Amino acid sequence: LSVNITQTLRPNDEQDQGNGYITSDVTFEDPTKPWLAGVNDGEQSSMFNWIRSGKSIDNKQCFSDNKYDTLDQVYEKMFSNNLNTKGTWAPYSLGAYDGITDSCGLNMVKRSSMRSLNDLQSVDLVFTADKSKWTRCAVLEMQDDVNLAQGGAAKFDLRKSASVDKDGKDDGSGTIGMGWFPGYAINVETGERLNMAFGEDSWLVGDNGRDMIWNPTSSFTDNFTNGYSTGIRFGGKHCIYVFGHSANTSSDMPIYDQGEFIRTKLLTNQVAEKQRVFKDCMWTGIPLTLPNTTLLGTDVNIKIRVARPYARYFAGNAVLNNNYDPLAPKAAVPQNADFPLYSFGTGDLAAIKGNATTAKSALDLINVVPNPYFAYSAYEQNTIDNLVKITNLPQNCVISIYTVNGTLIRRFQKDDPKTSLDWDLKNQKNVPIASGLYLIHVNVPEVGEKVVKFFGTMRPIDLDQF
Repeated sequence: LSVNITQTLRPNDEQDQGNGYITSDVTFEDPTKPWLAGVNDGEQSSMFNWIRSGKSIDNKQCFSDNKYDTLDQVYEKMFSNNLNTKGTWAPYSLGAYDGITDSCGLNMVKRSSMRSLNDLQSVDLVFTADKSKWTRCAVLEMQDDVNLAQGGAAKFDLRKSASVDKDGKDDGSGTIGMGWFPGYAINVETGERLNMAFGEDSWLVGDNGRDMIWNPTSSFTDNFTNGYSTGIRFGGKHCIYVFGHSANTSSDMPIYDQGEFIRTKLLTNQVAEKQRVFKDCMWTGIPLTLPNTTLLGTDVNIKIRVARPYARYFAGNAVLNNNYDPLAPKAAVPQNADFPLYSFGTGDLAAIKGNATTAKSALDLINVVPNPYFAYSAYEQNTIDNLVKITNLPQNCVISIYTVNGTLIRRFQKDDPKTSLDWDLKNQKNVPIASGLYLIHVNVPEVGEKVVKFFGTMRPIDLDQF
């Protein structure tokens, strides 16, 4: 057993080695009930070009790619094994940020205030109908025009609607803009539950954009009859945002706090405070539902894996009380000073003694080689040898060799650790057997029996050798 450990770089620090991207996958608990899809990334001067990997420069600066993923554009190819989700999720820092394609609601923070790809971490994002696992989070306004948005809310501000409970009803808190995401996000490197937010366009009432519930439709556009801003429907723009816990200060996203940090910062209506929220956003996507399917019809697990160097990461030592998280223990104490802590076992690799099921299945491995035998085997040392091996035998067993009419011609009693037995193709009287078909019966006490058919063609005796 050997373990090889090497240091790696963060995403964006070395693009020619995959830019930190490892893999991504979407799994439906019941594969017969797929329901989740998304807005696939487009290219060039298109409003669907929302993932800005690459080197393309637009003279009007509306569709230019950024510098974070220029070589192989790996973050535009995420989830390539699933056509419904390919190009539907990306790092937040690669989202469109201009006034045209930003209508899908991805990026409100200027490039200069973002952390490129350096702070990306591996996450599991789970969608589930189990309300006990849902995430309390902010609901963001995705409508570009304040004149069309409910209550005149600006884009990326809290929705100007009463906060709701898990059934989508006014929760009586007297607050605005808070709802529940049907699932949760986990940082798989630290085990932390992460803060989230989702959006909806309150002008798109017909696409569930004004109910404070994460319930995207399958609609895409309305043929652009109302221009760029209102032509895009994207299922009601229920965009998802997953935030990282990057530090423990009043300016950084904490561990899961039921969205309080996000809510508080956005209510200040100060650009600097809003930027403190979105600078810690790691992943984003524009989900849709597949037509004629049931929302949350089965649990879905979205897995995104990226490389991270061995360094100190945050894992539970929070400014805020961990009681906000109903799934986590109170005041979790970080292990190993927040450095990654790895463990592994070999229990599933170790040999098991006395396991009848395993021993019985091992009977299928018993064989005779070569089979058929055509007057020669590689085990023979000279021209008068005839030799085959009965292989994969246990320590204790009885090997009986019969003709097809049931006549016993040879019997061996094996009681040694060697896993094979040599047969010189002779009977009990030390006379060479005749060519033909034989049955080799192996009886293993307290385990079972195995019968192997063997065919041998004997060569004539060469008298010149005597």
